[in-house]
Amino acid sequence: MDGKFYASVLALCASVALSFLAGCGGSSSTPSSTPIPTIAITATGGGGQSVAVSTAFAIPLIATVTSNGSPATGVSVTFTAPSSGATFANGTATDTEATNTGGVATSSAFTANATAGAYTVTASATGATTPASFSLNNAVLPHQTYVYYLSGQEAGAAGPHYYAAAGAITLDSAGDIIAGEQDYNDGVGNTSPGEPNRPDTIAAAARALSVDSTTGLGTLTMTLSNTKVG
Repeated sequence: MDGKFYASVLALCASVALSFLAGCGGSSSTPSSTPIPTIAITATGGGGQSVAVSTAFAIPLIATVTSNGSPATGVSVTFTAPSSGATFANGTATDTEATNTGGVATSSAFTANATAGAYTVTASATGATTPASFSLNNAVLPHQTYVYYLSGQEAGAAGPHYYAAAGAITLDSAGDIIAGEQDYNDGVGNTSPGEPNRPDTIAAAARALSVDSTTGLGTLTMTLSNTKVG
């Protein structure tokens, strides 16, 4: 075989092979890929609060979620409190909320438990490697003594009778009665039997005061040594 002809055939085959590889994507270029977004969550409101035990916090917890630095919309954020810390509006220690168009998730209202002390609530989002943290505190306030007075009319066989009561009571921040005393007089003999030197006593009682956190109104239940007082 002629050497020149053989060389020409080899060159042609090589050229065809290179063209085929190029047409089939055989070039050395690297295929493109979509980068994984960086998700981050930060605490942006509600941290640093301190309230009396068993009291509602005034400000909800607020967390902001970003994706590659921009607000992330519709991301589920789970707020988690320790069992001894607080409960959310659903009655549990966890609350899940979605971020708005600004990437902001706001927790439901939450109330301090009866356990005193500082603790941390976390907020986590799918894709975020580090949760956001909120520092909170359930405080035990000093005992407070309150003075009260009440009067009115009570029905009876001989007609309505005027009555009045005045007293002082010591409560702790959980609504427990520590101690108390009261003087009572209804004008028809139902008076504090130990007066004028010894008033009626008010018995210590746990959770005697219950308060509606929405209205601020409450009910105080007292047990007195004077059994003539209803």
